Amino acid sequence: SGFAIGMLAGAPVMALLTLRIPRKVTLVGAAIVFAAAHVLSATAGSFGVLMLSRVIAAVACATFWAVAAVTVVAVLFKGFPPLKGLR
Repeated sequence: SGFAIGMLAGAPVMALLTLRIPRKVTLVGAAIVFAAAHVLSATAGSFGVLMLSRVIAAVACATFWAVAAVTVVAVLFKGFPPLKGLR
């Protein structure tokens, strides 16, 4: 499906493209794009618009999860001293 293709292709590409953008901005931006894409999906008047909106939603979702995973690891190692030695 379009969502699967967007997730598969979007995660590594968007992770690299958003390296220089602050994590918080990337996460909030990805969530906004994700929500807007679903509104577009719900109001799509044709199958083409529906598929395009699903791919956009998938890329936004992939961006969010790629950045969120890195953020969680960074926060975990920063806030929990016993884990600092595991690096």
